[in-house]
Amino acid sequence: MTNDVTVPNTHVFKRSAISLVINSCILLSAASLMFGFASDSHANTGPSASSPETDTQVVKYTPDFFMGFSPQTLYDILEKTPGANSLIMSMNNAAQSRGFGSGGDQILINNKRMSGKENSIQNELVNIQAQDVDYIELIRGTRSDLDVQSDGLVINVVLKKDVKSSVLWSVGGATAPNVSVKPEFSIIYNAGLGDFKYRLGVSRNVNPTHFSNTETYTSSAQVHTDTYKRVRHHWFIQDRLSGKFEYSLSDKTDLQMNGLYEKLTIDSDFTTNHENVLTNEQDKNVIIYDNDRDKWELSGDISHVFNTKNNFKLLFISNSLDADDHLARFSLLDEQVPTPQYQLPRVYTVTENVLSFV
Repeated sequence: MTNDVTVPNTHVFKRSAISLVINSCILLSAASLMFGFASDSHANTGPSASSPETDTQVVKYTPDFFMGFSPQTLYDILEKTPGANSLIMSMNNAAQSRGFGSGGDQILINNKRMSGKENSIQNELVNIQAQDVDYIELIRGTRSDLDVQSDGLVINVVLKKDVKSSVLWSVGGATAPNVSVKPEFSIIYNAGLGDFKYRLGVSRNVNPTHFSNTETYTSSAQVHTDTYKRVRHHWFIQDRLSGKFEYSLSDKTDLQMNGLYEKLTIDSDFTTNHENVLTNEQDKNVIIYDNDRDKWELSGDISHVFNTKNNFKLLFISNSLDADDHLARFSLLDEQVPTPQYQLPRVYTVTENVLSFV
């Protein structure tokens, strides 16, 4: 048997439902804020006087260190930062984090965890431009001003307060043997005005794959009986439109929201040529995969600091996935018109709504 695998480098909710989520968030936030001022016992409490933060170890990296690598994104910075690069590698191998993670190693932006599922920290790292990073802290231990109290490593990325208007873009293409070239690109626009900051991005990621396989079969008498030749062409295309805005309502109150629309297209054809050597007969079949998936997500949070020991945060996520997947098998003989043997359509919708107080 010989194998040749080549891989390149490289829905909606009703309007009333969305309004209900937003209105609920506003009402719950207002009620919790008033209740928090009335009683500190219902707010999250940081380290007490009996457990000071003197044991916390902090290593700080400024632009004098990381800009020497000519990074383009925050991902490029962390990849070259001692201690942070190992977390980047483990994050790439781990399942996607929605931002409500455990107490292990964490990456925070301006002391805060990402409040999203599809809008994950992985996406945020490649969307933040390197020129907007003020400094990076590698923290071991607890600190009351952070969103998490972790026993592991916390990487806190602090962004500059003043963001200059800028565009980060890239254009390229991806291909594989016997697969046509497909373009891919990314455009991210950042801007800010005072306490208001926003970002818009559009991108296309492509991952084509070519797979070939030849199998030969022999009888117990070592007589060649059958030969199977299989070839698979696979296309994965991801189109994404994203947006984010942040607004500081006051020195103690911040609001941020994230939006995402994503369309995934997965097309694949798997051709099998079979030859019966003993009878000199040949047959051919093709399995075709045609999967289309539409995702959208709206997430965000509002946070308020009462004092050094008490704070409040409301996080929300609303997302939906619409899938329309098809699988069909065709039989071909002497290159005649394909004859369908079976078809397996699969249509489904998945929705999720999360509301969390921290």
